[in-house]
Amino acid sequence: MHVTELSDRLPALTKPQQEYAYEHCFQHFVVKRKGMYHCTDCGHSWLPGSKEEQDIDKECGTTCPNCHHHLSIKETRKQSWFERSSFQIVYSVDDVQFVRTFYNRKYYTVGQPAHYWMDEAIRIAIAQGENDVVIARPRAMNGWYCDSYIFSKEMSIKSTRSAYSYYGMDQYYFTAEVVHPRRKVLPILTRNGYSKALYEFGTYRMIHSLLEKPHIETIVKAGRLDILRELTESDIDEVWPQIRLVIRHNYRPTDFIIWRDTVKLAHKLGLDTLSPKYILPDDLNAMHDTLVHRDEQRSLREEREKTLRSNEWYRNFHKALLGVVIVEDGMRITPLQSKEDFVTEGRLMHHCVATYFDRKDSLILCVRNEEGKRLATVELSHKDFSIKQCRAYCNAKPERYDDICSVINRHRIDFVKSAIIK
Repeated sequence: MHVTELSDRLPALTKPQQEYAYEHCFQHFVVKRKGMYHCTDCGHSWLPGSKEEQDIDKECGTTCPNCHHHLSIKETRKQSWFERSSFQIVYSVDDVQFVRTFYNRKYYTVGQPAHYWMDEAIRIAIAQGENDVVIARPRAMNGWYCDSYIFSKEMSIKSTRSAYSYYGMDQYYFTAEVVHPRRKVLPILTRNGYSKALYEFGTYRMIHSLLEKPHIETIVKAGRLDILRELTESDIDEVWPQIRLVIRHNYRPTDFIIWRDTVKLAHKLGLDTLSPKYILPDDLNAMHDTLVHRDEQRSLREEREKTLRSNEWYRNFHKALLGVVIVEDGMRITPLQSKEDFVTEGRLMHHCVATYFDRKDSLILCVRNEEGKRLATVELSHKDFSIKQCRAYCNAKPERYDDICSVINRHRIDFVKSAIIK
């Protein structure tokens, strides 16, 4: 109710604001057709100069003798154009900050003055310590366009939750293509550092952040806008103690993304993340590369330890079964002995046997000929040692499929005995 009351007190658009929007939201150019120049702003037509002057106009643009706009040159056969653009005004009433979004349309035909329309679509009311209130026009449900508003209907309070948020498209919270440079903001925003220097950042983002997040206020008052340009607010929250050191020592890294990754690597390695050695290095790239190398070595050690534990489990689970060796009919058949064997078998035979390492219901055999060439990979059931599958290169059927199956079936008793020993 309070926001609705204040919303009714918002002033109407002034003529200078409209002219600023029309000037900065749309393209301004001259159409060259049939040897004539046609201004798409005022509709004036005139004859161009000499060939040399036209070549200069094509590169640098020209000035309309009627409306005195500097315009670019466009050669086209089109007769008319329609453009739309968004425009925002930042205004405050009492204790509430409003961000007002307007949609502008421009229609122009060769030889006629351009026609402009401007209608307000969204008002976002922001107050410190309060939930935002969104006042907007109803949206046309004829497609997936977030800015298809019905301007013939009145504005009303809307839910800030939208299905479009799940698709990365925010229906209300965005920065328009053009924001008016004259902004009336709350005194608390001025106290917290809001100024023209922040106009390059998102309108809603900076207003909301300066009202709710002391970290952003500290960065702004310290004059470190480079931090805001490079890092997201979630990054700032995550490495805030380190950013305080950066501000205190006036440290200016060549690349804040690399600096952020260096801080995270130091934390991951268990290093002192408040030590200038790691956080404020003279050579950031060298420190980053050093920590990356240490992290890679740590990952390799952990992987080796994990592999050793996996191999120990594998040997204990299968025990005597791994000692079975079948040599018959020009073939040597042995169980795979370790995780490394599984990876090698899968890589050389070009199939997915490496994913079978942890299976408790299977025993994997490797079949080679007398020269050591791999002929097939066989999966046996751990229950009765029957053949579940027999695959050659790329999961094809082996050439000696019947021979392989016959040999393994004749020696099933060897696996049964080994299982009994186990």
